[in-house]
Amino acid sequence: AFMKRTKPIEQYDQVIENQELRFDQIELKTHYKNCTFYDEEEMMKFDEVKFERCIFECNKLVKMEFLDVVFQNMDVSNLEFDESLFQRVDFRNCKLIGSSFYKSKLKYVLFQESILRYANFSNTILEQISFNSCELVEASLLASEYKELTFNYSQITKLDLRETKIKGLDVSTCEFDSLLVDMRDLNGLKIRFDQAVVIAMML
Repeated sequence: AFMKRTKPIEQYDQVIENQELRFDQIELKTHYKNCTFYDEEEMMKFDEVKFERCIFECNKLVKMEFLDVVFQNMDVSNLEFDESLFQRVDFRNCKLIGSSFYKSKLKYVLFQESILRYANFSNTILEQISFNSCELVEASLLASEYKELTFNYSQITKLDLRETKIKGLDVSTCEFDSLLVDMRDLNGLKIRFDQAVVIAMML
């Protein structure tokens, strides 16, 4: 089911295109297109910005705050967002292959038509999070806590849900060949009839 959600504020005062900028030059209420950002700082706050087809020339953006941020057509693969706060954030048609959100807190976050193969959400706190038409093959939600987590029409083969309470979690619109779960919790997973056969083969 698609949840009603609190969306990012998308009201921008300016559009900046084709610029090379430091991260500390990012301005409030700005839509950046085809820009390159470099020279990351620690403990920065991104507020009411949209990044479209931009390049982040860095390996990590840890301990950051992302409030009302939209990432669109971005490749942030292998980027570390560890120990960060995301609130009202959209990732639309993004590549996040191997990206890490370890020990981050995510609230009102949408991943739409994005590739999250090998992404790491272990030890995260998740609230009102949706993965819609995403690829999450071998991604990890190990030991994560969540409140209102939805997977819609996503590929979740070998998704790691161990040490995560999956009772009531609905994966009935998703596709998977296998999952990494604590077997004692399998009864609470909401699945289709044909998925039950796959689950039975895992036992």
